[in-house]
Amino acid sequence: MKFINRFSLHLHYKLPYLNWYNSIFPEEAFASLEEINETEKTTYLIPVFDEDSEIEEYLEENFEQFFIDELFGVSMAQETWPQDITIEMFYEWFDVDVTPMVVDYGDEELIDDESEGFSDFWDEDEDENEENKNNQAGDDSEDNIRQLPKRPSN
Repeated sequence: MKFINRFSLHLHYKLPYLNWYNSIFPEEAFASLEEINETEKTTYLIPVFDEDSEIEEYLEENFEQFFIDELFGVSMAQETWPQDITIEMFYEWFDVDVTPMVVDYGDEELIDDESEGFSDFWDEDEDENEENKNNQAGDDSEDNIRQLPKRPSN
């Protein structure tokens, strides 16, 4: 057993998220909030904070990252996403639960992969993105199917 110096953050979906999800996948629609919240779960590890006010400040600074990660996890098609994502919209779509203790019972060593969150991909140079598009033209390999959408404009 190891204690990890992180808090865990869970987003619990609310009705606007459920309605959006069901509009994307009507054939796989969830019947209720309870069902989607039991089935679709992501745990985010966040820094440790001493005060609740620090958690609130962290969320105000990073809500868009979490929101985009949740949207991207369902649909890479940005045109299906809500426009003008705000902190108010974040709290309309999600309830936030932060757990201050993370315990690791796994035997394997943790992998420290410095991969970026979904929204960090939008910070790449436009030249690099254009070069990647040119390299992928005409290539139907599975690696090139996944295209990242452009960052939403707020």
